[in-house]
Amino acid sequence: MMDRGTRTRFVVTFATTHEAMVFEELAKAAAMPGRLIPVPPQITAGCGMAWAADAERQEELLRWLDSADVRYQGAEIFSD
Repeated sequence: MMDRGTRTRFVVTFATTHEAMVFEELAKAAAMPGRLIPVPPQITAGCGMAWAADAERQEELLRWLDSADVRYQGAEIFSD
């Protein structure tokens, strides 16, 4: 089995599935990097869905989160 190594991602979590789906729509419309994924087991989140992007895109996404008035539960760097 090939070892892919550790990936570091920026993960945005949501309290509800509705928030996750609205976030996905808004993020795609704004051409934000990332995609919805199941929440990694090491992270606690209300609805079980998260937006994940490469960690290098964290600042870009944080600026967008601040300006877009989107609802989310939390945001953090995650390595798997």
